Amino acid sequence: MLYYIKKLLRLIFKFFIVLILVMISGMFIYLSILTVRMETIANSDDSDYTNKIFSEDLQIHMVDVGQGDGFVIIHKDKVIVVDCGTVLHPSAMSDYLQDMGVKRINALILSHPHQDHFGGIDKILCHFKVDKIYTTKISTKTDMSLIERFHMYRCNSTIAIFNRINNYSKVKSFKNRNGTLKSFSVGGMQVDFLGPINDYNDINNNSLVFTVNYKDISILFTGDIEKEAELDLVEKYGDKLKCDILKLPHHGSHTSSSEEFLAATQPKIALISCAIDNDFWHPHKQVAKRLEETGIILYRTDEYGDIVLVSDGNCIESDCNEGDYKYGQQLSQP
Repeated sequence: MLYYIKKLLRLIFKFFIVLILVMISGMFIYLSILTVRMETIANSDDSDYTNKIFSEDLQIHMVDVGQGDGFVIIHKDKVIVVDCGTVLHPSAMSDYLQDMGVKRINALILSHPHQDHFGGIDKILCHFKVDKIYTTKISTKTDMSLIERFHMYRCNSTIAIFNRINNYSKVKSFKNRNGTLKSFSVGGMQVDFLGPINDYNDINNNSLVFTVNYKDISILFTGDIEKEAELDLVEKYGDKLKCDILKLPHHGSHTSSSEEFLAATQPKIALISCAIDNDFWHPHKQVAKRLEETGIILYRTDEYGDIVLVSDGNCIESDCNEGDYKYGQQLSQP
């Protein structure tokens, strides 16, 4: 009996060794294909990657990428992409962009290396000419799980390949050399980084926080920051955080969207990107109630799918009705 147990254990051990070798080989082949595709785009003529879109007004697209984030901001033929969907649905963002006629992304901003925010990066870098990538910096000492470390490594590896192919010229820090936070413009859009202003011990709070400004309209993007980072931002900026549109932190989790933060930002409109019947029950009850009590208009992908807001720099219009203030899985209940 002992003999057969030992034999079974040896077979199981050999199986896992083979499985690991197959996975490593598959990853090597995948990265090789990824590299070739990115090199092809990098060496191609810029005229082959001219956007076939043009909008005099500002367009803000909240793309339904499932339980994750993906936003496209357009003015004339200039395009900013903020996060790019989930590992489970990596093509959602690239398919949306291709359907719109986008061929060139002027700035790709990745808020932080969680799989529900960078999941479509491979597809993006293999189908579009990307002028600049901005992302946050996560210390290896940051408290994170093994799966978080794996996803961060995968994201950073892809960006590193892209950076090398483009002669280390297209991946940018959100900070200047003197430590101040950067600003840049794309067409008529002005981007101002506001955070992270501290080195936090988790990935969420180290998300990039920034505004996209167009004439009199301001949109505040917050990644997955939680209350600790929110309060630090309020202390530093106060009512300078005031915006017209707020990308609600962390998909409407109760760990974010504190009363202090909403009081400082005073948005007219809040955006939540989350999947219907998501396992996290986003948005949470406390947040939904807080938005309703303060009269903030809510738009959410779990209700309407892709959502487009259009602004002439003064007024904001939407292509769908205002969202409900139901929480979590209430949407599926009668």
